Amino acid sequence: MHPRLFQYLDAVWGPHSIDRFASMNTTLCPRYNSLYLDPFTCGVDALHQSDWATENNFVNAPIRLVDRVLEIICSPEAYATVIAPAWRAKTWYQKLKELSIGPPIRLPQASQFCIPHSIAMPEALKNHRDLCLKKLRQKAITLLALAAMCRPSDLAPRVGLFRNQVLFKPNGCLAAQFFGTKNDSDRHGFEVQIDPSSNPLTDPVSCLREYIEKTKIHVGVTGPLFVNTTPPYMAMSAASVSSVLRDSIKEAGLGSEFTARCFRPTGATAAVLGGVAAHTARSLGRWKTDDVLFNRYVFPLDSDSITDKMFSVKLT
Repeated sequence: MHPRLFQYLDAVWGPHSIDRFASMNTTLCPRYNSLYLDPFTCGVDALHQSDWATENNFVNAPIRLVDRVLEIICSPEAYATVIAPAWRAKTWYQKLKELSIGPPIRLPQASQFCIPHSIAMPEALKNHRDLCLKKLRQKAITLLALAAMCRPSDLAPRVGLFRNQVLFKPNGCLAAQFFGTKNDSDRHGFEVQIDPSSNPLTDPVSCLREYIEKTKIHVGVTGPLFVNTTPPYMAMSAASVSSVLRDSIKEAGLGSEFTARCFRPTGATAAVLGGVAAHTARSLGRWKTDDVLFNRYVFPLDSDSITDKMFSVKLT
């Protein structure tokens, strides 16, 4: 398990005092049990330890041992965070549900949902001002989709996304109002604030400002935010935004398993695992509850304003 995912679980159900199935090279806690004797283990074979009831146990055991782990937890009424597959046909599945003191957190494979942070598009490494209009638009859409955790339809809603809904504040932040998005059920809209990145090459705020300046001559200051690159410069559709995001994925060398919809969970995951407070990530991504954010959009991921915590780019 990636340490940052463990940090999140530790924040929810911890602090965990011991990693029951680990080694000196894989332990996620200062104390651990190992299968074989090593210099730092607190005991060999977690199943034969007598201190389960006095510890907050972290258990990522082999699947074949889940049954025995649950027996141990029941016997001394111990507390434990148990990592296990959702295999309903297994005899231990119902017992696991009965013992749970809260709803489980689903942990799907990250590669199907999140775009790797270390991927960099060569074109994106250029200064904003050195890009042609089409590439500048692509970069602005890509960075905004990550930073604001957007679906393609969020950037091209039916009611429109206009330039007077975007405000560049004196403190360097960007404030944007979204109306008519999928989770705007009461149609009151959302205001999202995006911090600038310390890396000017991947800063969504300065990139969007540059794009707006370059296209102002075509659509004015109140026209659609993202427009086609040829006359009559009409507002982009959600399908067109999706196409732009797919181009970014392709140029980054990623496979077809990644889609334009990956940008929303990628931004959410990078924010949470990067240390952004849950309520901040939830507000930025426009989710109403923590359950929706963590159970449907946050996945394991390898990876210092809030924007820096959402994505990083290798410069070499």
